[in-house]
Amino acid sequence: MRVKWVFWALAIGGTVGAALALTSSLKRSFEQTLTSACGRAVTIQVARVTFPFGIDLVGIDVPSLPGEMGGSPASIGEVSLRLSFPAALGGKPGMEIELTRPRLVMARDPDGFFSFPVEAIFTTGRQTPGMILSRMRIRDGSLTFIDQAIAPEVICDLRDLRLSVSL
Repeated sequence: MRVKWVFWALAIGGTVGAALALTSSLKRSFEQTLTSACGRAVTIQVARVTFPFGIDLVGIDVPSLPGEMGGSPASIGEVSLRLSFPAALGGKPGMEIELTRPRLVMARDPDGFFSFPVEAIFTTGRQTPGMILSRMRIRDGSLTFIDQAIAPEVICDLRDLRLSVSL
């Protein structure tokens, strides 16, 4: 009986240890990928592996560069990535993405240059082979545009943005 409890304690301890090591590795990997894509030292507060086959990234921040207007150009409260089983049954595995509290600040200086590279927002980057995006949701998003290239300065603020796209 005692051997059985020792076995279960070791099994649970090993599983917890493996999960902690995996989440730490995932956090570093996502930070490196996002830093490379944005050209800035992106930070993630917490990375979690969720059941079944999901990943949550909490507290993503893209810092501003020295002398840049508008403060931090982007942040996301939470990103949830989930394997889409209906898409997987149809052939290729699909991914569902949910962005909670994404915030994007774009500023144009008096010379007409954007503080955040616009092409970084609109390019798709690399795709995972055999993986398709089946659904994307945005909850409680905000977009701020600051234009100093015209006088007087214009600030446009969009808040409480919601979007749901199924592909």
